[in-house]
Amino acid sequence: MQQSVMWVGVLALAVLTDFAVGSPYDQLGLQMNATEADILTAYEQHFSTWPADTLYNQSEIKRIIQIEHAYQLLSNNLTRRDYDYFNIDDLEEDVLQAIQKYEGEAQRDDIQFPLWESRISGDKIVATAESLTYSNFGDLVMMSSQPWLIQIYSDVNPNSKRFASIWDKIEESLEGVVRVGRLELGELPLALILAERNWLNGYPFFRNGLPAIVAVMPSCQKLECLNRYYGEKTADAITDWVGTRLLKLPRIMYYSVKTLMADIIQKPGPHKVKVIAFSYSGERAAPYMRQAAKVYREYAVFAMVLWRESEGDFWRKEIGVETAPALVFIKDPDLKPVVHHGKLNSSKFLELMEMHKTYELPQLRSITARSLGCDASSYSLAGNETRIWYCVIVAGKQSSKLDQMRSALRGVQEQLKLGEDRESTSKIAIKAYQENRLRLAWLDGEIQKNFCYFYLNSESMFEACGPQNYEIENRPRVFLIRYLREVTEEKGEDEHKKWLPKTTWQRQSEEEMKFARQLVTKYNGSSEVAEIISWISNMVYQGDTEELPSFRGKAPELIAEESVPFAAKTQDFVSDKKEKLFEKGRNFVYLVQDFREDPKFIPLLLFIALFYTTTWVLSTRYKASPATASSEVAEVGVDKKDELQATPQRNPTEMSNFEKSVGMSDGLRRRNEPAQRSTVK
Repeated sequence: MQQSVMWVGVLALAVLTDFAVGSPYDQLGLQMNATEADILTAYEQHFSTWPADTLYNQSEIKRIIQIEHAYQLLSNNLTRRDYDYFNIDDLEEDVLQAIQKYEGEAQRDDIQFPLWESRISGDKIVATAESLTYSNFGDLVMMSSQPWLIQIYSDVNPNSKRFASIWDKIEESLEGVVRVGRLELGELPLALILAERNWLNGYPFFRNGLPAIVAVMPSCQKLECLNRYYGEKTADAITDWVGTRLLKLPRIMYYSVKTLMADIIQKPGPHKVKVIAFSYSGERAAPYMRQAAKVYREYAVFAMVLWRESEGDFWRKEIGVETAPALVFIKDPDLKPVVHHGKLNSSKFLELMEMHKTYELPQLRSITARSLGCDASSYSLAGNETRIWYCVIVAGKQSSKLDQMRSALRGVQEQLKLGEDRESTSKIAIKAYQENRLRLAWLDGEIQKNFCYFYLNSESMFEACGPQNYEIENRPRVFLIRYLREVTEEKGEDEHKKWLPKTTWQRQSEEEMKFARQLVTKYNGSSEVAEIISWISNMVYQGDTEELPSFRGKAPELIAEESVPFAAKTQDFVSDKKEKLFEKGRNFVYLVQDFREDPKFIPLLLFIALFYTTTWVLSTRYKASPATASSEVAEVGVDKKDELQATPQRNPTEMSNFEKSVGMSDGLRRRNEPAQRSTVK
């Protein structure tokens, strides 16, 4: 056992010798409260013993480099600040490389330090991001409804200077998605708050060095929920971390010519606009585009295409894309795609998305019914005071005939929007459209079959509504719905009737009063634009001037054509669980790393490891085997054997209670003793 303790001391001494490089203050023989004059005096005293014209061996060169490094670090106020408060010494690796460089003999003047001169140049980093201070951090960041990405840097840190241009690219790519800020270490109160803490001693530091990247989410009201970035410090890696890990935005994949037609143009269905971005470099989709893919998920499907000159003729002919970068919107059938060439920013991209998120002739869906005014429970686009408004719908199954009728109704819409036709047969329809009392849409009769059956209630409705049936000819149908909202005067109820329970008839009547009265008229003419406009004008005139029979009631609900799959619903939950598990594992690795990097804990760890190893070896060595036990019993004799067998055994329950009552406090005290001795030492 004495030999084991001796070996523990030898190993601890070897480890401490390897780790005991000493701080810059130790190199110069100074305390941390030393003044600038003390640092200069100590530096000159050390170098006075090292003449410039003498050859020095490797150990002496190592000592000269360490002293020079200590002086350069402590003589500058900013580098000394970074070291004193955050233990930042970014040139420590350069010092080791310099030591390895001079393997033979050299004179003192032959040793060069080019990096240190650029480090202490004093030039401040200029950036466009918001500068954060202790006073504005609460209002700008903690009270913000947007996520924040913060760079913590130092003006004298070489890595921070090299990162400045990368940070500008990150700020540009995150525009409109995440607010970007920057914090210089000179803002000590805030820098100390945002810094990481050593697991063992609680000292502030930055584990991944400078610049450090910190993200604050809107739901985060405490500093414990900060998100720290530990990955590669490139613009692509950081923006991808923000979009994927923090915002959980969907990725936009790249497609070839074949996969684009199969997976984007045909597969998503006719109810979505196709948004295609062409890129020269094959870079990831910008975060604002990924956010749009999440926000406009029910309206559009997104794709990326890598521009190749060999495929340029195909894209020019089929879509009209001349070169990259370009953004394409594929909308109505037989309608030329909308192409925007050139680089986009966040605001311009969102402007284009709002403009082209729906078809030119809007589709009547659950998410568009109220905005079109084609909903009996809502009001007209002209306002709540409007009593009568109209909705013209073409319903049908997916076919070339439906595409032709949609094209005809799109032409009607363009004529009504321009308002150039001055014939008497079209003036009424033009006026109603410009007053927002008339809107046009198309309906997928196959998906919205119940809605289609309700309004086209006739023998021929199966030609436009319901599933595809090759025995029935597909023929789209155009119909007009007139909505009439009656103005009713609210009458006060008698006090004695006010508290009486309402009958089923009364509840149903009150429910029906919330809906506008409806009248449906079907169109049986041709697909000529002028004829359709004339029919619409005639129907609007009759609906505005005549008392026509109508019904009040709730029509079948439009079903949501874009349902969220179960995998998408659980994706965020699973991602959060994986992230928390990964964070726990990472924290454990960091805890071990902190133990390894702190020299004063090395002897304790070695002692604990060797103590348990020695205990296990001794217990294994002196454990009696069955053969040895039987021989010992034989040597005891018959009387002793009977005596041993007659010895009462302790109840296991009593034993555990005894251990609990006697050994609990002693066990805690003994576990704390090694830590206390280490602290005193």
